[in-house]
Amino acid sequence: MAYGVRALSAGYLSRVVGVLRASRGHRRMRRSIAGRLVGRLTGRPSGRAAFGFLSAMMRRDWQFRRAMAQSLVTLFLYIPIIVRSLRGPSPFVGAAPSAIGLAPEILSLVTFMACMVLAYSDHFRASWIFLLAPRDGIRAFVRGIYWSLWLPFAAVPLLLTFPAFAWRWGLADAALFTVYGLAVTAFLLAPQLFVIEGLPFGCPPKADRTHMMLPMILFGPVVLLIGWVLQWHFLFHSRALTALAALLFACGAVLVARQALLMLEWRAHRSLARLAGGPAGMFETTEA
Repeated sequence: MAYGVRALSAGYLSRVVGVLRASRGHRRMRRSIAGRLVGRLTGRPSGRAAFGFLSAMMRRDWQFRRAMAQSLVTLFLYIPIIVRSLRGPSPFVGAAPSAIGLAPEILSLVTFMACMVLAYSDHFRASWIFLLAPRDGIRAFVRGIYWSLWLPFAAVPLLLTFPAFAWRWGLADAALFTVYGLAVTAFLLAPQLFVIEGLPFGCPPKADRTHMMLPMILFGPVVLLIGWVLQWHFLFHSRALTALAALLFACGAVLVARQALLMLEWRAHRSLARLAGGPAGMFETTEA
């Protein structure tokens, strides 16, 4: 009995230390500017909770980090494009074709990979924690997922390059390209939400999800090339057309994201119902 009590107390103390460390990290996250921004965009505390939860799990979940490490190959394309574009003139002056138009599409490949693996984790059994959250906050939580993916993987890289582009191209052209890039990445992220199959980090890993990388590897460069050609020939020769295209992309992002978020909200409710049903609700039966 003495050895048993000692073992249980040691395990309890280790859990207490883990909880204290997690609480300190939570206080740091509470002070984050991005978390407050997502809370204002969603209008509910659950939206800010989605940003905090996803930010912490993206850094700690091994399955997500392993999958996102594969998308780091895009940095070998993104960084040289930025460096080369800084050496040349603005893409809106009608000079030789510039590869800077590929930057928003390359960032969208990263968000696509994140959406593919967001629902899967080795710690999926801990998804019961979602049952403690109020059901009326699911809509804001789902919206927080969108902003939690768009801000770090698309908006931040474009905003970080804005000062360098403003110094090289001028403030007007740099602002136009940044706004255009933000609108394109927001528009391309909206349909990617359809591939999220449930609550984030709430499903067991699936080996067959890795096979979805093959079409992206085969046809991704072709799509990027087509998008670059269309942008160069029909948009970047005119600042007015580029601004109009940015407005259309932003409106399209709102329309498509509204439908995608409704689908994701329905999947979240289905996942919660399955969790609330216990072990019997985790299995689906079919009748002949």
